[in-house]
Amino acid sequence: MNIIESSETKVDVPVKPPSFGASVRQQLERAQRLEMRIVSGQRHLSDRGLLRALAAASNWLGNGWLYLFMAGALLWAASPRAYGVLLAAGLGVGAAHAVYPWIKRRIARLRPFERSPNLGPRTPVLDRYSFPSGHCMTSCAVAIPFAQGYPEFAWLALAGCLVIAWARVACAHHYPTDLLAGSALGSLMAYASSALVQTFWTL
Repeated sequence: MNIIESSETKVDVPVKPPSFGASVRQQLERAQRLEMRIVSGQRHLSDRGLLRALAAASNWLGNGWLYLFMAGALLWAASPRAYGVLLAAGLGVGAAHAVYPWIKRRIARLRPFERSPNLGPRTPVLDRYSFPSGHCMTSCAVAIPFAQGYPEFAWLALAGCLVIAWARVACAHHYPTDLLAGSALGSLMAYASSALVQTFWTL
């Protein structure tokens, strides 16, 4: 609280607390230096042939093509379990993407390549701002219902999430905390949607 003094009176003027976005940005700034070192290390590591191709391909698949392929495979399976997984994943992804743009605009965190031009992005970005990672959010929102419906392939779903997460850092699109926040949001929506679907459908 600020105090304004005059010759006659002393007036207390309340200080407006920082907004939600500003508060989160302040916390993220504390880890900024360490995170930039991690991003820089992975970005330069992915300059090598196979890792460069893996990072670019994972980002491209994570843009949505991977999920179209998975949806097609589930529809081709044409089983109640496949339809349940598809429904739960669709609800989870839809709910997550309904919240995600609002968070991005409020936090307005610049991407690593915007803060350090020598970290040129490996591939184009789909939207502005960094926090949270939409790719990690979507991969978790899809992977969790898929792993619940097909536990024998849970390892594959986990591996896919990890590779996509790494690729987002290797392409200088995101910081590690972006990945954690996106994964948490996607997982929350995935478990909620799966619980809802399982009230009337067996995954």
